[in-house]
Amino acid sequence: MLSFQTLTKADDIRDFQIEGMSIGDSLLDNFTEKEIKENIQNYYDNYKINKFYAVEIYKHKKFEVYDNVQFSLKINDKDYIIYHIVGLVFYENNISRCYKKQKEVVKELTFLFKNAEKFEADIKHAADDTGKSKIKEANFWFKSGDVAAADCYDWSDEMDWVDHLRVGMISDEFNIWLTEEQK
Repeated sequence: MLSFQTLTKADDIRDFQIEGMSIGDSLLDNFTEKEIKENIQNYYDNYKINKFYAVEIYKHKKFEVYDNVQFSLKINDKDYIIYHIVGLVFYENNISRCYKKQKEVVKELTFLFKNAEKFEADIKHAADDTGKSKIKEANFWFKSGDVAAADCYDWSDEMDWVDHLRVGMISDEFNIWLTEEQK
C-alpha cells in the first residue's frame, strides 16, 4: 500500500497526508525557502491569471513512498501554504503495474472517503496531439469542492514521458482557479 499516513476515515482532505504533508500546511515545515525556490516549475505560465505556481521536488531523501511530489502555492504567499499536492510513483514501461496499484489505492480511498462522490473515467491526455496518451482517473469529490484523486498516466512513445501513478489532493480554491483557466 502507499501508506497514506491517515489514522481514521477522513471527510476532509486536510486530514489526508502525502509524505507527511497536506492541503493547508506550509511547505516551509518540510523544506527550506531555498529548496522551494530552486524547484519552481513553469507549469502554469501560459494561464491567463497567474494566481498559483508549481513546485516539484524530485526524489528527496525525506520521501518514503513517492518518487516526486508536486505542490501548488499562491503567488506572493510568504507562508508557502499548499493548495494542491500530488505524489508520483513512476512505472517505466509497465502501465499494468500502475493500474494494479491504482486499484489498491482507489479501494483504500473509497473506504477513507465514504462521504465523497467517486467519479472514474478513461480520457485522452490533452497534451498529446496524437491522442494516444491516456489517463485512467478516479476522483473523489467532496461537498466542500475539494477533490482527492488517484490517476494512472499512460504516455505514448511520442511524448517521451514516464508512465506514472498520481495520488493527490486539490483544494476547492485551486480547483476553481483551474476550472476557470480551462474556459
